[in-house]
Amino acid sequence: MYKKICWILLVAVCLLFSGCWNPFSPPRATSKKPVFLDRSTPEGLLFALVYTYNHKDIDGYLACLADSFRFEFARTDSSYLWEQGIFQLWWGKDKEELATRNLFIERQSIELTLATTSWYKWQSDTTIQWTRRYYTLSLDGSPPDEISGYATFFVKQGTDLLWQIIRWVDEAKL
Repeated sequence: MYKKICWILLVAVCLLFSGCWNPFSPPRATSKKPVFLDRSTPEGLLFALVYTYNHKDIDGYLACLADSFRFEFARTDSSYLWEQGIFQLWWGKDKEELATRNLFIERQSIELTLATTSWYKWQSDTTIQWTRRYYTLSLDGSPPDEISGYATFFVKQGTDLLWQIIRWVDEAKL
């Protein structure tokens, strides 16, 4: 009887300290590995922009933007922006980060698509290239929303040989 009670106590203690660990189940990875996003070409940069936006990857998104980044709203949006308390038609990287973080938090899913077109060299500085793309931005949540129109991206290759967006001119009507 004494041996039986000792065995039951031993098994109970082993179960108590083992928790939910299963020796026959290998551990699962808890963090997702970042996808390699090649910003060594202007087209790769825009692919990275779309990927990071759609996956709500704020750090990846900010890496696509130069420190001197400037987002310019469409001039036709000035009355809407004024109603929202935005009195300039552009903002820098710091406000872009804040606005994008809030968007990523507030919306359940985001889908940005960019049409493919050609790249052009900037006339006064051949290290800068630009493209004008038709885009659609679908925002799931409350309320659902879809914005579409044209955007012009000005990109420049950095000293690390990676391309970054220096200026994004939005031409969609809000």
